This record gives sequence, structure tokens and C-alpha cells, in this order.
Amino acid sequence: MAAVYVLARDVAGAPAGVVSALVFGTAPFVAFEHRGWSVVAGLALGLGMLTKPPFAAYVLAPLVLTAARIRSRRAVANLALALLIGGALSLPWYGRACSGFYPRSRAAGSGKPQSRATPTR
Repeated sequence: MAAVYVLARDVAGAPAGVVSALVFGTAPFVAFEHRGWSVVAGLALGLGMLTKPPFAAYVLAPLVLTAARIRSRRAVANLALALLIGGALSLPWYGRACSGFYPRSRAAGSGKPQSRATPTR
């Protein structure tokens, strides 16, 4: 990342160097090469799933494209670690939601018949 910063700083200035280093450092092909960044990516995936349910639709295509480009076993292991962390973090919510474990509300489906007023003439 430091080399990207220095190169971009020399070409376009210090602000461009900072932005270039941040973009490069957070790119999936860089994140899955280092175990620490893969853990951070897994946490971000899990928290993203807890924050916005269709989050998986947003990141699925980049993850698939990144996974298709992976050539080393270490990067594959790091990607699996990131997915495992993300899945484990979001499992308490989605596991309950998928299994139908949530109790029903009282008004809609508590099992007790609702009293209906009979019309009077």
C-alpha cells in the first residue's frame, strides 16, 4: 500500500495517493491474500448481512469474480475463513429466521380465536 501511495502521490498529489492506497488496500484480491484482512472482510460481510438483508446480493458478484481469480491455496483458505466468519456472525439472526423460530405476534396467529362482533339488525 505504501508503494501505491508514493506512486499516486508523485503522479497526482497527496490526496490522490491516500485515496489510491485506501482503494488498493480494500480491494478483495488484496484482502484475501492476508489473513488479517480476510478476518476484517469476514466481519464486514457478517455485519453487512445483519444491517441490510439484501447485502449478499450487493457483494455476491464481486466475491465470485474474486474467487475465480484466486490462484493460491492460502488465498482460498483466507476466502473460506472470511465467508465462515461472515456466516457465523449472521447465523444467530438468519438461522432463527429461516427455521421459523420466531414467536408469532398475539394479534395475528396466537392460536386463540378472535372475537367478532355479530351484526345486529
